[in-house]
Amino acid sequence: MTGTDANSRMVRTLTTGSKVCLLLAIPFLVAAAYFYFTPIVVQLGGTSLFSCGSRFNPPTDAFDLSQCTDVYAVYGARSGSCLAVGLMIAAVGVGLFGFSTRADERADSVSSTS
Repeated sequence: MTGTDANSRMVRTLTTGSKVCLLLAIPFLVAAAYFYFTPIVVQLGGTSLFSCGSRFNPPTDAFDLSQCTDVYAVYGARSGSCLAVGLMIAAVGVGLFGFSTRADERADSVSSTS
């Protein structure tokens, strides 16, 4: 923020369009975190449920990995695509709508110390 003289300064704020785009990006970023950190449960053989851990904390056992390989790919793709869409909405929205600038008067330092 650079000022034109000693008594004023230029303030940059987000425009309304930029704020709306940032708000629209939040659900996609939350969904990306959900798909990445939530435990994955699959149904094997139509009767039993099997826990595969999460994309963040995958199992290390060979049997568990063999049962859950395709599921990890799906959850990884979901997480990555939600993250990409959320970041793209935020970046494009701020790039299109940008910031607004205004001149703001500084408070008088002499009257504030009295």
